[in-house]
Amino acid sequence: MSLAAWLCWLLPFLGALLMLPVGKLKKEYTSLIAPIFPFMSALCASSLIPLALRREVVWERIVWIPQLDVGIGVLVDPLSVILANVVSWISFLIFVYSIKYMEGDPSIVRYWICMNFFVGGMLLLVLADNFIQLFIGWEIVGAMSYSLIGFWYTDEPEYWVEGYPPSHCGMKAFIMTKFGDMLMLAGVFLIFSYAGTFNFVKLAKDLEWAVAMSKDGLLLLSLLLLLGGPLGKSAQFPLHEWLPEAMAGPTSVSALIHAATMVKAGVYFIARILPIVHSLEWHLGLSEVHTFFTIVAGIGAFTAFLAASQALVAVELKKILAYSTISQIGYMMLALGIAGLLHDYTLGLVAATFHLISHAVFKALLFLSAGSILHACETKNVFEMGGIRKEMPITYWCMLIGALALSGVPPLSGFWSKEAIVSACAHAGAVLPLIAAIGTAALTMFYSLRMIGLVFHGEKSEHLRHLEKEGVKVHEAHPIMWVPYAVLAVLSIAIGLSGPFMESLLHHMLAPKEALHLSVMARGETLQIPHWLLTAVSLLAIACGALPSYYLYIERKLDPRDIIARNSILLGLQRFLRMRWYINYAYYAVFVDGLLSFSRSMFKYVERPWVITADLIARGVLSLSSGVFKVIEIMTLEGFNNFVMNGTWSLARGAFKYFEILVLEGFNLSMVDLFKYLWYNVRKLQTGVLQSNILLMFIGLFALFLTVLLYALGMGV
Repeated sequence: MSLAAWLCWLLPFLGALLMLPVGKLKKEYTSLIAPIFPFMSALCASSLIPLALRREVVWERIVWIPQLDVGIGVLVDPLSVILANVVSWISFLIFVYSIKYMEGDPSIVRYWICMNFFVGGMLLLVLADNFIQLFIGWEIVGAMSYSLIGFWYTDEPEYWVEGYPPSHCGMKAFIMTKFGDMLMLAGVFLIFSYAGTFNFVKLAKDLEWAVAMSKDGLLLLSLLLLLGGPLGKSAQFPLHEWLPEAMAGPTSVSALIHAATMVKAGVYFIARILPIVHSLEWHLGLSEVHTFFTIVAGIGAFTAFLAASQALVAVELKKILAYSTISQIGYMMLALGIAGLLHDYTLGLVAATFHLISHAVFKALLFLSAGSILHACETKNVFEMGGIRKEMPITYWCMLIGALALSGVPPLSGFWSKEAIVSACAHAGAVLPLIAAIGTAALTMFYSLRMIGLVFHGEKSEHLRHLEKEGVKVHEAHPIMWVPYAVLAVLSIAIGLSGPFMESLLHHMLAPKEALHLSVMARGETLQIPHWLLTAVSLLAIACGALPSYYLYIERKLDPRDIIARNSILLGLQRFLRMRWYINYAYYAVFVDGLLSFSRSMFKYVERPWVITADLIARGVLSLSSGVFKVIEIMTLEGFNNFVMNGTWSLARGAFKYFEILVLEGFNLSMVDLFKYLWYNVRKLQTGVLQSNILLMFIGLFALFLTVLLYALGMGV
């Protein structure tokens, strides 16, 4: 079992490393091999399900630095098993979809490398047993999201998202999430400075570190710093503005980010530390923890409503889904915050986990369907679509199921998980979050039907008619693309039909053993609202969103644009929502344009005067050094140099006159005379007569022979 846990996160990394050599053989081979690795990870994750059903925990680790208690390990418990299965199976379906969706892309090898690393990083953080290992996986996910959001970094106009090129969108996501990551890392090391360990199990066993931090007034600060990471990664207020622009990447990447990996990481992190932090309040009585969970719940509720309101007026198909993701993650954060306010946190944790599972299924379904629509319609704008349900019947029904599940329409999966969140809010006595959750349900229903109506119903847009004139007809996607989201549609229905059983099973798996006999109670007053009444109110909210949306966008009885144009209040509200509550505008005004303006002002009024002053000082120093040169160097050093040079020259002339001419030159001339004398006398020996030369040669040979003979006799040879 433990080997399966290790292989679960190692296999995608292996797949990423193999893509490059395989791609060198032939690029197309990578599309056939890449999906194998998330599939194998999914099988490994599935083999861990029996452990989760038995509520067993397996913890293995390899210590790297004993002094700092740093190592690598796996923590297999029901929560990590659930997440590992969600991540791996959803990723596998997205990989299969990508085979056809990314077909022909020149950077397909880079795509598969990043996708496998993405999945591996997510599984690494899910199965991590300590903060450091989790953070490494966390950063791998962040780096791969940057690479994949800006995948088309050459910034062709067709890949821009409402005025932003892909490279800009990738950098925006990177910067905003990294700000949260820095806060999170600071919180991790602050806790380590008191606990002396990064390990989750050890932190849970010995809570003295929390008591010491509370006495020093640092416990709440450290928890809020930890919260920074999930707020950035899961796109929650105020670090939520990167996710709409993340739609610049391929749609398969959007599906992976929203359904299986990145935005789920923050929710998982809060769920992972929930039992530890919860015990600080309910077992040790550290009251500041209550403040922390209240903040988490408040941020989740506000973000859910904020993003849902922005989706009402979005014009790009993928952006509607992006806002819905931010909103649905807000629901999960709300549930986790509520969990901390209850004596038995299981109710909130189950609600959050159940919604995470159902959201992963229907959001992957929606994004993959959207990818097929974008391919067919060759536009992102929903107002340039319409009337395509007959041309794309499979995609239509699949996307309709996903939209209804997103809206919480019974008996689909989203209904049960949202009801669990609403019920948890009522048990905790959280009135404002409860109102926000129900109100958001109405908005979700409205924009979901609006999306379906604008894309599939009504008359075809001028854009589509123009495409048909050019011979481009809207058609159903290739089976390799629609089969994965058809499977997800069936799964969304199946989860919905088994909703009560699923909720009961999750409660069995996630409840701590000591909590099985605890009643659900909160610090405050529990709202005494019958469960049937909560359900009725939720259904009423859904109906309030469905009826006007159906009337305006499905039946097309009225043109909403005419209604808005005639009403100044609605026109102002539309502008307010399309400007994203002016939050994004404020961020750009302060952190982009503001910093650029500040840098220009700093250059103009601070840096440039300093440069001018420094230049004047430099010129003054040069002038002074020039004067010093004239006074000291020319008058003093130059005189000394002249004296030395003149003395040296006089000495050299004397040496030349008395030594070189008399001695060296005399020696040279004497040698010439000597060789002339020798040449004159030696040449007399050479007469030039042949007989004399032969005679001398024989005399020499005889002398040589005689010498050798005497030498041999003397040696006794």
